[in-house]
Amino acid sequence: MGWLIDFFFIPAMEASAERRYSGGAHDYNVTWMLLTFGGILGLHRFYLGKWLTGLLWLATGGLFTLGLVYDFWTLNGQISEANQG
Repeated sequence: MGWLIDFFFIPAMEASAERRYSGGAHDYNVTWMLLTFGGILGLHRFYLGKWLTGLLWLATGGLFTLGLVYDFWTLNGQISEANQG
């Protein structure tokens, strides 16, 4: 039964995501991998061109892991913002 519900809802969810998150020079998959495996070092921030906060993440271990949690929560928006600017 769940697959039947998914059959109808997933296309709408995909269309909504396409409108919310813009593509561009920064790839979502690459940025998420950098955050997951090198987030405490700020690798994802360097990739997005945020050099100052990247250095801060590098020096403080992801801003004492609080910044890392924040980035997991807001990364898609940060990527969209970097792609638009």
